[in-house]
Amino acid sequence: MPTALDPRLDDIEFLRLAGLRRKHRQQQQREGARLRWPQGEQSPDADTIRTACEYDQERFARTFFPDICSSPFNALHRQFFAKADARNRQQERGWRDATAAPRGSAKTTIKKIQVVHDLLYGHEKYIGIGSANFDHARDKVKDIRTIFEENDLVRRIYGPQETNSWKEHDFILAHPRGRLRTFTPK
Repeated sequence: MPTALDPRLDDIEFLRLAGLRRKHRQQQQREGARLRWPQGEQSPDADTIRTACEYDQERFARTFFPDICSSPFNALHRQFFAKADARNRQQERGWRDATAAPRGSAKTTIKKIQVVHDLLYGHEKYIGIGSANFDHARDKVKDIRTIFEENDLVRRIYGPQETNSWKEHDFILAHPRGRLRTFTPK
């Protein structure tokens, strides 16, 4: 049987095969989404949201945090999202990120949303939040933990993430198994 790349195919047959291939790939993504989040909602709409947000952190932020992300993102935010999306598409792991930006530019808020995203999709299995002050780092981790506990849409689409290891400064997610910890250089 000829494949979609076979030059002997006429244009209509090529488009038909390409369309079938795309539908098959989309079906596999939806099935994979169900397996990755067995506690999450199992519906075509939930699958569509999970698939659309995996490599689009700006969409993830707008979808799951509409109260925080109600204003348009600025160039700095879009740069944060684009850089992280590129790393995730290329499956770069274990990177270090230190961000400097003016006070009030929402860098902490954006980074928290990115941590939630990367843990839910398994793009990073282990994330450490560091600060010179343990209390400051712990508070950031605690804020992220609270998102997993209280964001109703995150809980509905991805399922509850709480495990037996669920502390305010160190916790492990249920699906996929990702860990977030506080650390200080001391």
